Amino acid sequence: MVNLIGEKFYHPYLKTEITVFDFDRGMLKAKIGSSEFTEWLTVNQRLEFYAEQQKQRADEAEKRADVADEKWERLKQKTAEKYKYLEGQFETWEHDENESKLWRTSKHEVLMILKDMSDIERGEE
Repeated sequence: MVNLIGEKFYHPYLKTEITVFDFDRGMLKAKIGSSEFTEWLTVNQRLEFYAEQQKQRADEAEKRADVADEKWERLKQKTAEKYKYLEGQFETWEHDENESKLWRTSKHEVLMILKDMSDIERGEE
């Protein structure tokens, strides 16, 4: 049996999004906005609803994967930029006798990388 209760999906016949709140023995009870409606469904209609539901879930998963890939690419780019900066700074630090300055600066840069990572995760830049 297809479980549709609590799902929001596109109704192929009404051509609008509905929220299912009860489904028993072919009787679909759903809401469109604040209004409720009841409809008898055939086996084919139930299968169509199920297929539509699975398609929506796959589309949502694909969108989440695309967003994650985009965030990962931005993170790699920012990390590469920070690495190049630190690599350039390291050559000047070699001749600097004050090692505490080196460690303070390195610690600051690592914290900035972590801040950039959390900003990207929140969707900020």
